[in-house]
Amino acid sequence: MALFAAAGALLPGTAQAAPWSTDPSMICGENGAQETPQGVSDGAGGAIIAWVDKRNSSRAIYAQRINARGEKQWAETGVALCNPLTDAFTTPQVISDGAGGAIIGWTDRRNNISGIYAQRISSSGTILWAANGVVVSPNIGVRYTPKLTSDGAGGAILVWRGYKNSEYNIYAQRINSSGTRQWGTSDIPIAVTSGYKEECELTPDGSGGAIMSWYDYRNGNYDIYAQRVSFAGARQWALNGIPVCIAPEDQADPRIASDGAGGAIITWQDIRSDAAYDIYAQRVNGAGAMQWATNGVPVCATGGRQWLPQVVSDGAGGAIIAWQDGRWGSSTNDLYMQRLNSGGLAQWALDGVEISRSITSESFTLAPYLGGAIAGWKRHSFGNDETLVQEVSPQGVSLAAPMGRVISDTSTPLLPALVTDSEGLAVFVWDDSRNGSPDIYASQIKAPPQPAAATGWALYD
Repeated sequence: MALFAAAGALLPGTAQAAPWSTDPSMICGENGAQETPQGVSDGAGGAIIAWVDKRNSSRAIYAQRINARGEKQWAETGVALCNPLTDAFTTPQVISDGAGGAIIGWTDRRNNISGIYAQRISSSGTILWAANGVVVSPNIGVRYTPKLTSDGAGGAILVWRGYKNSEYNIYAQRINSSGTRQWGTSDIPIAVTSGYKEECELTPDGSGGAIMSWYDYRNGNYDIYAQRVSFAGARQWALNGIPVCIAPEDQADPRIASDGAGGAIITWQDIRSDAAYDIYAQRVNGAGAMQWATNGVPVCATGGRQWLPQVVSDGAGGAIIAWQDGRWGSSTNDLYMQRLNSGGLAQWALDGVEISRSITSESFTLAPYLGGAIAGWKRHSFGNDETLVQEVSPQGVSLAAPMGRVISDTSTPLLPALVTDSEGLAVFVWDDSRNGSPDIYASQIKAPPQPAAATGWALYD
């Protein structure tokens, strides 16, 4: 029984490309390392992928577009978004520009100053903003990887953690479709209280603004906070954010997804009740009011350690949450998922359904997929590193092999990424060291073409 189809119908006058599912495409194999790829759908069955590139020793940012058959659409070796002299040192973040192109954000150390930069590239591979990117944050201080989301008008909202005045704080800025800062020349402060802050994530609020979540130490232990910022850059909730979870002990590593109604669903790892982390979640509406139990509902509170959650919208007001799980012993590292409805009630088995066992990657990835979800990760098996994926239906049924489908068994993936679209196409991207230094590879997964009443999807030969 096969679960995957070839990548698409032949175009007139073209030779047939090998099926992605059995023959991953090399996106970039230049000298030096190509690392930490991220991507977004191009809206036409393909993907736009950006990565850190060391072909000239120092770090640059490159991008490539591939069509629905895995064929490169731009220059053979990719398009440079910033040159090596800028020394980009964080994973590029990629979102759609709403016109078939993409906006990419990153941090680099040009002129020995850490700054946030962004670039927009068209569907044809044309650089649309200033050479080497526009300055998003020019202020003095160390800045870490920005996260991006669309402003719904061809621009982007960026949020990042910055270190200045002896504090780690959270800042944001919006750039329009021309790459011009919209919230003044200074960064918008999201949280500037005392105490360490980390892992700020964001999602669109459906009105041109964004909802952001992070964890910080303002109360003497790590708690989860959130803030909403309007299209105009006005903070919508309490100064320095509202508490999402201030339960005893530490809460950390929040992830966020839209609830489709102007609010968001946030998940995190939580150590309130025992010596090991559990997974909790909360829904907050557009006014900043918590919709579920105080300090969140348990997603998984079974024995052992559960950590590093990821979350995607289920398209119906709820969310699908995945996490790494050590319930079978301290040496295990398994992958589980759970779906919560809009009321915070679990829709699948108590404490989640098992997706895979013995994963070895601390950087598994999750994406929405036809009302369900698709995950990708690395596993070390019998002396080999493997890259795997698993699709899960809206009913919590694993549709690949019971513990995932091997995409590549000759790789050492470092940071996998998944790109999905509403038509059921998924592109899995990873950096792969089969030839020595890391190169960028991609493989396509195509969903079954006809739904089945029992599972929502169909398996086919």
